[in-house]
Amino acid sequence: DGMPDGTPSTNPSRGASSDGDARRASGAAQRPKRQRAERQRAERQRATSPADTLRAESALLVAARGRLAAGDAAGALATWVSAPVGAWTGAGVVRAGGASLGARVVVVGGTSVGGAGRTAVVAWLAAAASAGGARVAVVGHGYGGRRQGVVPPGGDPDFGDDAALLAAALPGVEVVVGPRGPTARALEGRVDLVLTDGGLLDGRVRADAVLAVVDATASGAVMPAGPARVGLAAVRAAGARLWWHRHSEPGARPAPEDALARSEVVVTGVRLPDGRRVPVHWLAGRTVRPVCGIARPASFLNSLAGCGAAVIDPLIRADHHPFRLAERPAGGPVCVTTTKDWARWPAGWPVAVVETDLVVTGLTRDAETWLGVRR
Repeated sequence: DGMPDGTPSTNPSRGASSDGDARRASGAAQRPKRQRAERQRAERQRATSPADTLRAESALLVAARGRLAAGDAAGALATWVSAPVGAWTGAGVVRAGGASLGARVVVVGGTSVGGAGRTAVVAWLAAAASAGGARVAVVGHGYGGRRQGVVPPGGDPDFGDDAALLAAALPGVEVVVGPRGPTARALEGRVDLVLTDGGLLDGRVRADAVLAVVDATASGAVMPAGPARVGLAAVRAAGARLWWHRHSEPGARPAPEDALARSEVVVTGVRLPDGRRVPVHWLAGRTVRPVCGIARPASFLNSLAGCGAAVIDPLIRADHHPFRLAERPAGGPVCVTTTKDWARWPAGWPVAVVETDLVVTGLTRDAETWLGVRR
């Protein structure tokens, strides 16, 4: 820089201005890099699907329980606290605030890590709404599956056992497996009601209503003290409503006054290995061997006992366990399993399938309207 005649400038303010221009130019050059880094960070966060989160949480819980069973209490605690405890304190509970879609979107999520009864509640809500004339679709989480998309009628375990169970139980209801937010948006204008099977902590879902399913037989203590992923105070603060499940089973906690509804599992019949369906009293006085891979096997055993069955040598595996023919017991009484396990049952292993339904109480007309269920 200089004067018009070429004489160097000696004005100090002129030098400072030049320095400022250089800094502004440098900042402008760096801005696209910062914006690009922010976009990449957001994309990495979005790439973690709800199913990935559930797998991580379930794996941590299984590992912690294994260490605790082996007498390693310190190791169990270390495993628990290594988890993303922020999610379990309720920081990420979905808030109901209007989905702005052509369909009403209701998130149905469990407050516990596995086994809250969420899928059964989704099935009941979808059937009730469909029977009332609504066009209903369900967004499944696809845990344990290998495929995404529309689950074929009758179910397919390649989409995950929960999604297969829903497709088999809900003729006429479209069940779609995929990321909850985009999948719900893709259903805009095609249906009246979208129910998500899971997603209580999935902030990417915009919901008109959020329903938190609470397993009344499980401790309400938040991890690492118990199995709950989120406390009820956080659920209420987010505007979600409580659905009190298994309220009549032994050891169940009493339902709070603000519970939207209460439900219990009832056995409706048995499907025999030859395909025949028989009434519930087929179990009365009969010796059976329960075989299941569910999160709350005690609930299944309780249902069998309530029907008068004599239970011996239960074969219990972890939730979503894919049974193999090599696990089939040699001889003994007839094996009985759940409809969820049947979705991934191996060929060549005769088994009787215990069919169940929910009995729901306390659901008012106002609550039905809030949920989008018209019966």
